[in-house]
Amino acid sequence: MAGLKFGSAIANRQVETGETEFAHQSLDLSAARPSALASLEATMDTIELDVDAFIRSQLLQRSAVAQAQVEFTDAVTVTAPGVPPGAPLTLRLSFYVSGTTFLSTSSNILCTSRIAAVGPNRQQWEKTDANDGTPLVDDPNGTVVFEIPVEEGDPARSEVLVAFIAESICGIPGSTFPSNYFSRADCSLNAQFLNAKVADATGRILPIWMIESESLFDYGEGTDPAVLSNPALAMAFPPDAPDTVRLSWQTSELEVYTLESSPDLVTWSTAATVDGNDRAAEVDLSRSSDHQFYRLVTRFNSGGGVWNP
Repeated sequence: MAGLKFGSAIANRQVETGETEFAHQSLDLSAARPSALASLEATMDTIELDVDAFIRSQLLQRSAVAQAQVEFTDAVTVTAPGVPPGAPLTLRLSFYVSGTTFLSTSSNILCTSRIAAVGPNRQQWEKTDANDGTPLVDDPNGTVVFEIPVEEGDPARSEVLVAFIAESICGIPGSTFPSNYFSRADCSLNAQFLNAKVADATGRILPIWMIESESLFDYGEGTDPAVLSNPALAMAFPPDAPDTVRLSWQTSELEVYTLESSPDLVTWSTAATVDGNDRAAEVDLSRSSDHQFYRLVTRFNSGGGVWNP
């Protein structure tokens, strides 16, 4: 089954007697108790999660938990001209993720809030805010990229699975409770699908490709080599260096660029390799002849889970 699945919102609190009040709804958007709230709203291209948990002495609470999560799963058929059937490809999905975490608690009551985006091959971005020494990611906004191994023309070996999670817990083990206390932990996450790109086994980004999906979700398609394959390459001739040609282009931190040159558009050689940094790149080359051609070859700059704030 493709599409959004395993979506859930859970909110519960535990009172001093040990009784647990529990509410659970699957893709019904929200679950609530007086001291915990979890909600999710999701379409295939936008996912919103909100959770809030708090404990207080007046309610004789010892813990509260709020969780929301949803999985985006699909079987896709990726095709690209000139690529043999069954050849390994990489499908890159980009999401813009924004979110917040918040704690209001004393040091003796341990709480945590976490938002995360989890993809294949252990690719993950996570932001945790806790008073138990857990490291905190400073910037909660940016582009999360998942690289998914697929095979040309074979949906059975081309599965998309990405999960988005929000979780807040108050009163985790190790907490001590004074006579009067109040603690709160909440967080929210918004994930917006941006685009898809496809690369071959060498990481070279393909300019033309199509995706058919079981979920019928529109991933877009690669149809314009000038736009989707490489950035525009600008050429200039510095007045103080008449034997030099200056080539420049805008880079992305997630990509590596090979600048190639040719005297005849047949034989190409590498002139420079540049790692993207989200700024303009500039390369000066010697003018070896009056007729010289240049092109860019763009490849994925792949890491583990890619977080690009």
